[in-house]
Amino acid sequence: MSNSRFRPQDNHARRAAFTLVELLVVIAIIGILIALLLPAIQAAREAARRGQCRNNLKQIGLATLAHLDAQKHYPTGGWGYHWTGDPDLGSHAGQPGGWLYNLLPFIEQRVVHDMAKGLKGDSNGTGPKNTMLARMNAVPIPTYNCPSRRGPTVIYGDHTESEYNADDSLRPTLGQARSDYAGNGGTNRRVTTGDCKIQAGSDVDPKFNAVRYMKDKCSETAGNGWWSEDMSGVIFAVSMITQRKILDGTTKTYLAGEKSLQPQFYLGGGPSDNGAMYEGHDYDVLRWAGNDDKNSSSILPTTAEYLPSRDQNDPNDLGAGKWNFGSAHPGGCMFVMCDGSVQMIAYTIDPGVHWKLANRRDGRNVSLP
Repeated sequence: MSNSRFRPQDNHARRAAFTLVELLVVIAIIGILIALLLPAIQAAREAARRGQCRNNLKQIGLATLAHLDAQKHYPTGGWGYHWTGDPDLGSHAGQPGGWLYNLLPFIEQRVVHDMAKGLKGDSNGTGPKNTMLARMNAVPIPTYNCPSRRGPTVIYGDHTESEYNADDSLRPTLGQARSDYAGNGGTNRRVTTGDCKIQAGSDVDPKFNAVRYMKDKCSETAGNGWWSEDMSGVIFAVSMITQRKILDGTTKTYLAGEKSLQPQFYLGGGPSDNGAMYEGHDYDVLRWAGNDDKNSSSILPTTAEYLPSRDQNDPNDLGAGKWNFGSAHPGGCMFVMCDGSVQMIAYTIDPGVHWKLANRRDGRNVSLP
């Protein structure tokens, strides 16, 4: 008798519960909704990251204009990958550090720029200044990294390029900061190797003249053909390009852009991102839109070899893309022009148009895509 009193309540409890089939249907519906929402979420996140990257390049453009106003030329490309920035050697051709180092005071990073100021260095790279320059090389700058690829990055253990004016013994423990942006080296690709390599101790030699050295060792008149005072880019070894030398117009000439990098090398190990971001002329901090051996403005490219490229691994060519501009964005990579404006350039841009935008003095009319 007492048991029958609770049967209606028990039946009601059973009716209120989910069956296994109902539960599986609900889970399936939730899974479908998540699958539909994920692409939209990822697209929104990439749009935000792309916006931050664009803002970084805008800040670089504004900093460059401030540098141009203060120094009367675009930031110099430095002395090559064996050298990092030195706060006591000015902002002209006598500065061994590259363009990213020279812009530090104009992006509110003078403290980093001046870390070794007033200290004494030596030709062996072991003085107090050399120690502090090694520490400076390990300081990342958020403005110099694209969030679609990686945040402010310090790489440890991947340093194949020794620097003469920074203490190399500290690199394994301190690491080195990396950038995702490269200056426009133009349409005549060059790197500082062989006889064109500025030798150790030059920074502490008061009689050393970097421009004279490049003329004597690396110019066409010296029989090398590696370097010319009128190379076609905006930033290169010991460059001091003034605004009047941007013959094609500041709105139609690249200043800098995102650099290509294989994803497997984002955190080190690759040949195209293995030097400190404050170093001088090299493909870690410069990229090109061609390789005209004769430094000629009359040659247009016949292949797409130097087009901007989207980041992708190439197990058959570990150095793939090391000369190119490129990015992790799906549609193209961004450039800041010499007037400070920012443009998205598609990976499918015509090679000739890309070449013209990188050559500041080719004299050909071109419209931005």
